[in-house]
Amino acid sequence: MKSLLVILSLFMGMSLSAQKWYVDHNEEMQFWGDISIESLKKAPHGDWYAAYYDDYNPERNVVIAESFKDVNVLVYMGTWCSDSQEWVPKFVKLWETNGLPTSNIYLTGLHNGDDKYKQSPNRSELTYGIERVPTFIFLRDGVEIGRITESPTNSLEEDVAFIAFENLRVPHN
Repeated sequence: MKSLLVILSLFMGMSLSAQKWYVDHNEEMQFWGDISIESLKKAPHGDWYAAYYDDYNPERNVVIAESFKDVNVLVYMGTWCSDSQEWVPKFVKLWETNGLPTSNIYLTGLHNGDDKYKQSPNRSELTYGIERVPTFIFLRDGVEIGRITESPTNSLEEDVAFIAFENLRVPHN
Protein backbone atom coordinates (compact mmCIF):
# COMPACT_ATOMS: atom_id res chain seq x y z
CA MET A 1 0.00 0.00 0.00
CA LYS A 2 2.79 2.41 0.90
CA SER A 3 4.44 1.93 -2.49
CA LEU A 4 1.12 2.62 -4.22
CA LEU A 5 0.85 5.96 -2.40
CA VAL A 6 4.38 6.87 -3.43
CA ILE A 7 3.65 6.04 -7.07
CA LEU A 8 0.36 7.95 -7.02
CA SER A 9 2.01 10.97 -5.44
CA LEU A 10 4.54 11.12 -8.29
CA PHE A 11 1.68 11.65 -10.71
CA MET A 12 -0.12 14.33 -8.70
CA GLY A 13 0.05 17.97 -9.84
CA MET A 14 2.92 20.41 -9.56
CA SER A 15 1.35 22.10 -6.54
CA LEU A 16 1.88 18.92 -4.55
CA SER A 17 5.44 18.34 -5.71
CA ALA A 18 6.56 21.65 -4.21
CA GLN A 19 5.18 20.68 -0.80
CA LYS A 20 6.51 18.25 1.75
CA TRP A 21 4.48 15.22 2.65
CA TYR A 22 4.89 11.84 4.27
CA VAL A 23 3.02 8.57 4.63
CA ASP A 24 1.83 8.18 8.21
CA HIS A 25 1.39 5.09 10.39
CA ASN A 26 -2.08 4.56 8.84
CA GLU A 27 -0.47 4.54 5.38
CA GLU A 28 -2.16 7.83 4.51
CA MET A 29 -0.45 10.76 2.81
CA GLN A 30 -0.13 13.83 5.05
CA PHE A 31 1.24 17.30 4.36
CA TRP A 32 4.16 18.54 6.43
CA GLY A 33 5.26 22.17 6.38
CA ASP A 34 3.84 24.83 4.07
CA ILE A 35 0.49 23.89 2.53
CA SER A 36 -1.43 25.75 -0.15
CA ILE A 37 -5.20 26.00 0.12
CA GLU A 38 -5.39 24.71 -3.44
CA SER A 39 -3.57 21.51 -2.52
CA LEU A 40 -6.10 20.80 0.25
CA LYS A 41 -8.84 20.89 -2.36
CA LYS A 42 -7.27 17.93 -4.20
CA ALA A 43 -6.89 14.24 -3.38
CA PRO A 44 -6.26 12.79 -0.92
CA HIS A 45 -7.67 15.59 1.27
CA GLY A 46 -10.18 17.15 -1.10
CA ASP A 47 -13.17 15.12 0.09
CA TRP A 48 -13.09 16.31 3.69
CA TYR A 49 -12.10 19.83 2.64
CA ALA A 50 -15.04 20.15 0.23
CA ALA A 51 -17.53 18.62 2.65
CA TYR A 52 -16.80 21.08 5.46
CA TYR A 53 -16.35 24.06 3.12
CA ASP A 54 -19.61 23.43 1.25
CA ASP A 55 -21.69 22.76 4.38
CA TYR A 56 -20.64 26.01 6.08
CA ASN A 57 -22.57 29.18 5.25
CA PRO A 58 -21.20 32.14 7.19
CA GLU A 59 -22.63 35.61 6.83
CA ARG A 60 -20.57 38.62 5.86
CA ASN A 61 -19.57 40.64 8.91
CA VAL A 62 -18.50 44.27 8.41
CA VAL A 63 -16.36 44.24 11.56
CA ILE A 64 -14.40 41.21 10.32
CA ALA A 65 -14.10 42.59 6.79
CA GLU A 66 -12.80 45.99 7.94
CA SER A 67 -10.63 44.91 10.85
CA PHE A 68 -8.67 42.19 9.09
CA LYS A 69 -7.68 43.89 5.82
CA ASP A 70 -4.08 44.13 7.02
CA VAL A 71 -3.98 40.93 9.07
CA ASN A 72 -2.15 37.71 8.30
CA VAL A 73 -3.30 34.43 9.81
CA LEU A 74 -0.89 31.62 10.58
CA VAL A 75 -2.69 28.30 10.75
CA TYR A 76 -0.94 25.33 12.33
CA MET A 77 -2.83 22.19 11.44
CA GLY A 78 -2.59 18.48 10.85
CA THR A 79 -4.14 17.03 7.71
CA TRP A 80 -4.53 13.93 9.91
CA CYS A 81 -6.47 15.83 12.62
CA SER A 82 -10.29 15.78 12.63
CA ASP A 83 -10.47 19.26 14.21
CA SER A 84 -8.19 20.66 11.48
CA GLN A 85 -10.25 18.92 8.82
CA GLU A 86 -13.38 20.60 10.15
CA TRP A 87 -12.20 24.10 11.06
CA VAL A 88 -9.64 24.97 8.37
CA PRO A 89 -12.08 24.78 5.42
CA LYS A 90 -14.69 26.66 7.44
CA PHE A 91 -12.17 29.37 8.32
CA VAL A 92 -11.14 29.76 4.69
CA LYS A 93 -14.79 30.14 3.67
CA LEU A 94 -15.43 32.70 6.43
CA TRP A 95 -12.36 34.67 5.29
CA GLU A 96 -13.50 34.58 1.64
CA THR A 97 -17.08 35.50 2.55
CA ASN A 98 -15.75 38.67 4.13
CA GLY A 99 -13.81 39.60 0.99
CA LEU A 100 -10.42 39.01 2.59
CA PRO A 101 -7.54 37.63 0.52
CA THR A 102 -6.66 34.01 1.13
CA SER A 103 -3.08 35.00 0.31
CA ASN A 104 -2.99 36.30 3.91
CA ILE A 105 -3.61 32.78 5.27
CA TYR A 106 -0.45 30.72 5.82
CA LEU A 107 -1.05 27.02 6.47
CA THR A 108 1.59 24.85 8.14
CA GLY A 109 1.08 21.10 8.41
CA LEU A 110 2.42 19.40 11.51
CA HIS A 111 3.65 15.79 11.64
CA ASN A 112 1.82 13.04 13.49
CA GLY A 113 4.66 10.51 13.76
CA ASP A 114 5.97 9.57 17.20
CA ASP A 115 9.41 11.10 16.67
CA LYS A 116 8.09 14.36 15.12
CA TYR A 117 4.65 14.67 16.70
CA LYS A 118 3.17 18.14 16.11
CA GLN A 119 6.42 19.43 14.62
CA SER A 120 6.92 21.40 11.43
CA PRO A 121 10.03 20.92 9.29
CA ASN A 122 11.52 24.26 10.42
CA ARG A 123 10.19 23.98 14.02
CA SER A 124 8.30 27.31 13.71
CA GLU A 125 5.60 25.88 16.00
CA LEU A 126 8.00 26.46 18.90
CA THR A 127 7.94 30.22 18.28
CA TYR A 128 4.18 30.29 18.79
CA GLY A 129 3.85 27.66 21.52
CA ILE A 130 1.68 25.35 19.43
CA GLU A 131 0.37 22.42 21.44
CA ARG A 132 -3.03 21.75 19.84
CA VAL A 133 -4.25 21.87 16.28
CA PRO A 134 -5.59 23.67 14.53
CA THR A 135 -4.31 26.93 15.94
CA PHE A 136 -5.21 30.14 14.11
CA ILE A 137 -2.87 33.04 14.97
CA PHE A 138 -3.93 36.51 13.85
CA LEU A 139 -0.98 38.86 13.23
CA ARG A 140 -0.91 42.57 12.46
CA ASP A 141 2.53 43.92 11.58
CA GLY A 142 4.01 40.68 12.94
CA VAL A 143 2.35 41.11 16.36
CA GLU A 144 -0.20 38.59 17.58
CA ILE A 145 -3.61 40.18 18.10
CA GLY A 146 -5.57 37.00 18.84
CA ARG A 147 -5.79 33.26 18.38
CA ILE A 148 -8.23 30.41 18.22
CA THR A 149 -6.91 27.07 19.45
CA GLU A 150 -8.31 23.68 18.46
CA SER A 151 -11.95 24.75 18.12
CA PRO A 152 -13.94 27.95 18.65
CA THR A 153 -15.16 28.80 22.13
CA ASN A 154 -18.55 29.99 20.84
CA SER A 155 -18.87 29.71 17.07
CA LEU A 156 -16.20 30.38 14.47
CA GLU A 157 -17.97 33.55 13.33
CA GLU A 158 -18.37 34.83 16.89
CA ASP A 159 -14.80 34.10 17.92
CA VAL A 160 -13.32 35.72 14.79
CA ALA A 161 -15.66 38.71 15.18
CA PHE A 162 -14.63 39.08 18.82
CA ILE A 163 -10.95 39.23 17.84
CA ALA A 164 -11.83 41.73 15.10
CA PHE A 165 -13.95 43.90 17.40
CA GLU A 166 -11.34 44.00 20.16
CA ASN A 167 -8.75 45.13 17.64
CA LEU A 168 -10.95 47.81 16.09
CA ARG A 169 -10.97 49.48 19.50
CA VAL A 170 -7.16 49.64 19.49
CA PRO A 171 -5.79 52.51 17.38
CA HIS A 172 -3.66 51.38 14.42
CA ASN A 173 -0.88 53.40 12.86
